[in-house]
Amino acid sequence: MNFVDVSWTTIGSYAAYRRDGRVVTIRVVGAKTSAIGNIYIGTIPLKDCPAASIMGTALAWSASVANDKHIQINGLNQQNSGGVTILSAAANQEYTFQFTYQIYKREIKYGNSTKK
Repeated sequence: MNFVDVSWTTIGSYAAYRRDGRVVTIRVVGAKTSAIGNIYIGTIPLKDCPAASIMGTALAWSASVANDKHIQINGLNQQNSGGVTILSAAANQEYTFQFTYQIYKREIKYGNSTKK
């Protein structure tokens, strides 16, 4: 599989992503909700989403870590594959951060043959 670079591409109101080889970076700026709950950030194209769902830290724009939350990127073959969500975000808290992960060579089964 060839990994063609992707320049910054908008995936939602608050976010953009890019790929440099096998490294994918998601940049989130100013994500905010008026009530406690999940913030849907956008969707990474399937060719750039992780094989399995992953989580990281969604940093609150604050001097305290009290409102830092988790960011979830849904992997292939998951419901909402490629979906990016901040989980249980604090009300009226801005989230601004970058998150980076690496994608790996995937094998795709076609009947009795395998394509890499």
